[in-house]
Amino acid sequence: MNRRLAIPLLSFATAGVISFAAFARPVRRWSPEELYERSDLVLIGIVTEVKDTGTTSTIRLASNPPLPVRTLRATVRVMEVVKGKTKDKVLIEYTPLDWSKVLDPVVNGPGRISLQEGRVYLMYLTKEREAEFYVGVLNGEYDDYQAVKELKRRFSEQPASPDAVSHHR
Repeated sequence: MNRRLAIPLLSFATAGVISFAAFARPVRRWSPEELYERSDLVLIGIVTEVKDTGTTSTIRLASNPPLPVRTLRATVRVMEVVKGKTKDKVLIEYTPLDWSKVLDPVVNGPGRISLQEGRVYLMYLTKEREAEFYVGVLNGEYDDYQAVKELKRRFSEQPASPDAVSHHR
């Protein structure tokens, strides 16, 4: 490539990347201690089933256009309780983006909880009022993903008996 042409192209590309990064929105980083304090229940569990509840809604940040979400309900087999008390299985509702209805590119979109069957997570949860299920402790926040963290190491696939579930305080 001609050197006289390469320098302006490189400068233009660099300016574009820098200006694009300037539009990134700040995202609050929650510490594990903050999440723990806000939680009713902290557990390690494996997702055994995810079902769509059929409920849809939208979320919005400031003046951005609303984004469609759908409510999913996951069944989680409890492997270890770090805070609180629960049975060997819990239900968790969460609202990921409904990508089938997102028509335009999403820049600086929300960080939403996403659970996959067969995967193990550390979960910071709170009981939904007068309901049979829990929600992430950051439920209602535009970026609620920090309430759940996937754990990559291998865990036993044996179901936990009520006596085998350890409870810490």
